[in-house]
Amino acid sequence: MEQYGHDAYRGTTHIGKTGVEKSHEVELHGVQGSRVVESNAAGRPLRELESKSSAAGKSLYLSIDTRLQLAAEKALDNREGAVVAIDPRNGEVLALVSKPGFDPHLFVEGISHADYKTLNEDKTKPLFNRALQGQYPPGSTIKPMVALGGMNFNLLNRNHKIFCPGFFELPNSDRKYRDWKRRGHGWMSTTRAIAESCDVFFYDLSQSFGIDRLSPFLGQFGLGKPTGLDLPGEKGGLLPTRQWKRDTRRENWFPGETLNVSIGQGYLTTTPVQLAQATAVLAMKGMARKPRVVFAVEEAGGTSRKRVKIENLPPVILNDAHYWDDMTNMMEETSHSIGGTALRIGAQAKYRIASKTGTAQVAGLSQEDDRAPELSNVPKHLRDHALFIAFAPADDPRIAIAVVAEHSGGGGSVAAPIAKLVMDDWLLRDTETETSTASTPEVAP
Repeated sequence: MEQYGHDAYRGTTHIGKTGVEKSHEVELHGVQGSRVVESNAAGRPLRELESKSSAAGKSLYLSIDTRLQLAAEKALDNREGAVVAIDPRNGEVLALVSKPGFDPHLFVEGISHADYKTLNEDKTKPLFNRALQGQYPPGSTIKPMVALGGMNFNLLNRNHKIFCPGFFELPNSDRKYRDWKRRGHGWMSTTRAIAESCDVFFYDLSQSFGIDRLSPFLGQFGLGKPTGLDLPGEKGGLLPTRQWKRDTRRENWFPGETLNVSIGQGYLTTTPVQLAQATAVLAMKGMARKPRVVFAVEEAGGTSRKRVKIENLPPVILNDAHYWDDMTNMMEETSHSIGGTALRIGAQAKYRIASKTGTAQVAGLSQEDDRAPELSNVPKHLRDHALFIAFAPADDPRIAIAVVAEHSGGGGSVAAPIAKLVMDDWLLRDTETETSTASTPEVAP
């Protein structure tokens, strides 16, 4: 009542407390009606002095596709994590999954102390919306953006090559920054470094790039700040800078920290919805739409339905627009070429997929270890997060997706198949018998 006004909520029993019901409370609530009546000393009404008609709240139509949402929940299975799918052409969110979840009906009439205690004390945190609030190291999923920056600043081209022995050393340092492939990749071009996710290639690039150029460039894709999705509680992640470390840690920035950022580790964290939004920007060759879950509002009584206007965000402008096509081709290599880390899903796909796998380290490894430990030998809470981003079809994107599967291992082996099931449901369904909000999308110019 302090926020919305006491008079507007007289007699009201329900209010939006979370989610879309909170962010769109004003439209959903409507207008409270009232009457001012003159009465005598006995309380008998004599005449009506004033009357104000009530008005029902508006109806909201969501871009969330029920079938796709269920497909994403099923694909994630019993893993903890999130799936976010966006139509990159207009910013409409097609699926928004956070698992484990809970039954929201428990809260409608007032949740019992026992039920709330059970949810609140559950170690898997079902009340925590991982899609909007989970802040994860993005791992190698940001490598396409880092490589684009390298091309944009003339630090490399698609044929640029370096040799990967399995580790990288900074000048005057004996610390080995390990590649995920401990025996090394050998000679790597930019294209193969994306397809095979060579860490050493990006360690080397980051030294020329520098954190002072790398962070602002990644920021253009929306990393480090909330996307502006029309839902409350969204977190912004962290896009570290030299100044941020000086202000928060009272320490200088070290070259090795730039290496970590270049492969999506270190201080850098993102949310699943941020990753999906950044993937949508890649799909649209720099054009950015603000994501949203409400795509239309209908006046009370169903008299008229108005689509929410697409909101364009500042685009990512490159010195050469052909770099976007180069990157799409490189990301296709990830899914469709021998050695590509997502070949498992691309080999039998009925459409071309532009993708990038990611595996985010939760626990560090000893510098002396030449081999990564077997997954089965690592306690679950110390296992890597599996991540994956993709857009498809690569030449005419209709879906951009981000998957995070907590403590599940490799992005290519775990997160990519989850995304493939979701993309299949969206792209291969029978459009003559299935209808959805995005079947004839409003596309911004």
